Amino acid sequence: MRVEIPDCKRCCCFVPLRYGIIFFGYLNLIFALLVVSLETWLAVGDSSKLTMTMYRGLSFYTQMWLPVFLYILEIVFNIILLIGAHLKQKSLLRIYYYYGITTTLATFFTLFVVKHRQIHHEFENTIIDLSFVFCGFALQIYLLLLIRTELKKLQTGQLSFINHVSEVIVDAPHWGQGRNPL
Repeated sequence: MRVEIPDCKRCCCFVPLRYGIIFFGYLNLIFALLVVSLETWLAVGDSSKLTMTMYRGLSFYTQMWLPVFLYILEIVFNIILLIGAHLKQKSLLRIYYYYGITTTLATFFTLFVVKHRQIHHEFENTIIDLSFVFCGFALQIYLLLLIRTELKKLQTGQLSFINHVSEVIVDAPHWGQGRNPL
């Protein structure tokens, strides 16, 4: 049985593909900047203490330097994504695409390592955590699908225009008091 990865023609069913990638890139960049500023503000006193952090929906305890490092890396790659999307650079989009796949898979494997023991003991909290993880994975996979479709479109070099008025509009003549002429 063969299953193909879907091609997205539009982002969220109404936004053009490249603008959707740019929107998600700016959204990720703003979120990463907020998290880095919050983590550095919390780490001013003691950077060796443990903190709970959330990365791509997965929450775990770690030292303060790790989430700052992860989100600074996220900021750098989001800037690469935004430059690539604005300038239609295939190489920059491909760099972010590989980065996104790698970090998504690493987060997925980390989920099983970190949450393996917690699933059997604290079932209620695990359901809430897994819902956050699912939302984070769903958004990241959707962004990767958008980038993959844009890369395929740029690779084929096709230039396409979208007809925004795709429905037929018929102007009925005004023949009197609104009666049917037939």
